[in-house]
Amino acid sequence: MCKDTPPYASAVGLTTPLIDLAVELRKRQPESSFQLAQLAYHEARRTGDEAAKWSALSQQVPSAGLLGMNLWLVEYAEEVVRLGRQFAEPRELRRIHGILGIAFLRLGFLAQSADQHAQACALAQQLDAAELGYALYNSSISFNEFHRPERMLELGKEILALDLTGICPLEGQKVSSYGVLTCAVGSLYLAQQALLRGHEAEVWQYAEQGIQFLNRLLDFAPVTDNLGFQQRQLHTHVRLLELVEPSLQQRLQLRQALEDWRAWTDAFEFKSSPRAEQAWLAALGWEAALHHDAAGVKLYFGQALKLGEKIPFEDTIWLRLHSQYSFAARQVGDLQTALEQLQLYTQLLFARLQHEARRTLEEMTVRFQVAQAQQVSQSARLRADTLSELVQQREHALYDEQMHTLERLATVAEYRDHDSAKHIHWVGDASACVAQELGEAPEFVQALQVAARLHDIGKIAIPDAILLKTGRLTPEEFDTIKTHTLIGAEILEGPQHPFLPLAAEIARTHHERWDGGGYPAGLCAEAIPLAGRIVSVVDVYDALRAVRPYKEAWTEEAALNHLQAGASTQFDPRIVQAFLAVHAAGRLPQRDTVPEGG
Repeated sequence: MCKDTPPYASAVGLTTPLIDLAVELRKRQPESSFQLAQLAYHEARRTGDEAAKWSALSQQVPSAGLLGMNLWLVEYAEEVVRLGRQFAEPRELRRIHGILGIAFLRLGFLAQSADQHAQACALAQQLDAAELGYALYNSSISFNEFHRPERMLELGKEILALDLTGICPLEGQKVSSYGVLTCAVGSLYLAQQALLRGHEAEVWQYAEQGIQFLNRLLDFAPVTDNLGFQQRQLHTHVRLLELVEPSLQQRLQLRQALEDWRAWTDAFEFKSSPRAEQAWLAALGWEAALHHDAAGVKLYFGQALKLGEKIPFEDTIWLRLHSQYSFAARQVGDLQTALEQLQLYTQLLFARLQHEARRTLEEMTVRFQVAQAQQVSQSARLRADTLSELVQQREHALYDEQMHTLERLATVAEYRDHDSAKHIHWVGDASACVAQELGEAPEFVQALQVAARLHDIGKIAIPDAILLKTGRLTPEEFDTIKTHTLIGAEILEGPQHPFLPLAAEIARTHHERWDGGGYPAGLCAEAIPLAGRIVSVVDVYDALRAVRPYKEAWTEEAALNHLQAGASTQFDPRIVQAFLAVHAAGRLPQRDTVPEGG
């Protein structure tokens, strides 16, 4: 017989009329259920009854998770876990950790989220394979937030590979359903990534893969009453059908999926989202196009576009909507509308690329600032410790962690058009060699070695369409490229760190020229900081020797000749001579042996 404990049932068995009513309303009216349990919690606090407090919280947590009340979950997380360890069974506590992990993630508290999921998985491993499957399913949700849908797909396959021997068939089918849905969602996010890159063939490939997983899920009898699971399944089905190559059969399937979505939201008295309504109208527009109804195409897609103010810019449905409208208009011979929608699609794709780059930049900057805040906090505590050796060890570890964050941020900027960590490490090491040849102080040499690695960090905000362009850049595109110097300096000037002022100086000035013809400020001669003049020479040499989308690698002789020819015009002649001396002496780092890791 299956040991299928009702989700989130309190282990203490303490009930009151308020709790009983909250349990009854949890599925149909989660908001009312939450409020009733909240009243029970306040009463328990008034009387100081810890068991009654847990009984109320154990009903509030799942309702809050379904309603997206992440701030409440984070605020009460410490007390929920404390009481859960006293009164909850391991299965219930595992589920609670999973919900809290997702809430922390939604608010950007990545370390706390990872800790909650780790505790959930640790509890699950003490139970059985089914519980581990559920814990892995909750963990998989985080990989969309980390922009790693490929890992989400891997986790789904890990769930499907679990040995469910000894688990009752119904429970095993439930675990398999979670694994299949995880694979389908991973496929969906991979398709959306391909859409953002403009790779239409990959969009259809991943979308078809996701639908194949979902078809397996639809073959199963309903095995779970988890509303979050049901909502995610219906939502994923609709979005996958929006992304597949258009056909009459797929349009009919989309209509049916939307019917299912509406029936489900009506059954649980949820409001249909603007995004679902827009998908519904787009499906009607597609159907009109397949029946050569030009008026219907214009009517339904026009209504879909009017919902725009209620749908976030970052939602990929906008890209797909313009693409669908363009295709539908071509189907009915409205070529002018088709061209207009295609132009809007192209403009939005470019804007989304910029938006994604800036969001990635913000995310990485937040991670760096978190690491920096941790360093300040840890250092403050350690200063009170009389063991000076321990203080030094901890500060060194924190510094390494912070520098690792900085280098990963730089690698994100570089990997799209360079050799990832190879390039940034080589530029840093070679710059240090040149500075040493010039007789600079050891402290400056050491700082330059690290700071120079961040010289092109601003490229994270440059769209791929420009950065990876193989042809000649237009004047407007070149102006966009130039902004990476100022963006990089702006990133590095904010936080406080011993090497960051030097890194910001390098980022801003490494494209200035000795004769004043560089950018962004047009500085000349020794008005350009020494670090910027050194990195300018090293960076150009490495760029000439590397293969780029728009050129082949130069030979070593040609690259050295270019530096000599640019002395006193593009480069500081003293630094060119120092670079040539270091090169001739064989003291430059080997370009093919630089470590891959950051």
